[in-house]
Amino acid sequence: MEPTNLSGGGGDGRGRLAPYTEAQRAALTEAVAQAEAAGPKGGDGRPSVDTTYTTNTESPLLSGGGGADDRLRKYNMYYTTSRLSTMLHRGKRPDTPAEYYMQSDILAMGSKPQLLLRRQQPTSPDKKDGPVVAWGRLKLFTSRHCTIGLGDPNATNTKEGGIKLHRDKNWMHRSDWRFTTPIGSSEEDGGKAVEYVWRKDMTKYGTTIYKCVATGGDASKIYARLLSGGGLNGKKGGEIMVREGLGGGLEELLLVSGQTIWAWEALDYQSLRQGYDSSDKSKSD
Repeated sequence: MEPTNLSGGGGDGRGRLAPYTEAQRAALTEAVAQAEAAGPKGGDGRPSVDTTYTTNTESPLLSGGGGADDRLRKYNMYYTTSRLSTMLHRGKRPDTPAEYYMQSDILAMGSKPQLLLRRQQPTSPDKKDGPVVAWGRLKLFTSRHCTIGLGDPNATNTKEGGIKLHRDKNWMHRSDWRFTTPIGSSEEDGGKAVEYVWRKDMTKYGTTIYKCVATGGDASKIYARLLSGGGLNGKKGGEIMVREGLGGGLEELLLVSGQTIWAWEALDYQSLRQGYDSSDKSKSD
């Protein structure tokens, strides 16, 4: 049996397929336009172009879906002059424009939050000029529980309250962290509070590897991931990934909660080894 010529243009006698004719190209263009106009599903019930392909190819696909809600947006954490302050880049190199700056001041124990998450402004060369969008307060001596919050805690119209970032103490999950907030809940959910849990991978000693899930929700639905760069990495502090499509400040809360955990474990000497595989270019670049 002769092999089927998928191009429809005939062969050249040497087993190679001929290019599409003008009529075939026009038919394909019309079919794609019809599929896009049909919405999430075409008229024949098949997935349309929008649900088959995704526009973001930089971040890993999670649950097998085709939309942005099934992807994590990765930020590479590069050190600044401090081992606890990092620039968060979407790009693969530290010289690319940064999205956020995590400013740390560990000596500010008790007087103010030690961690400030600043959104970077391309027009300003000073990374400290960016507005504070979230913050984290460490409590290393009296308690291992921390506090996180949105906005600028030093603003005159903002009273620092915060959300408790609780560290589990039981033997099975003694390094898990959790916080509860209604921020990011949809109107369909009635704006109810959701508990998010950062679950640590306890199988790899000396590393900071976490995934964040919602209690009572789909266990396969990951909201964020955290991978440390290791104590011997002088350039890259790690990677933090956040689920795409989150709004209402939830992305910033996940970023600052992950960075607070990362800073606490760095101070507690639990991040000695690299959390991501250097051979995996999609994670280590």
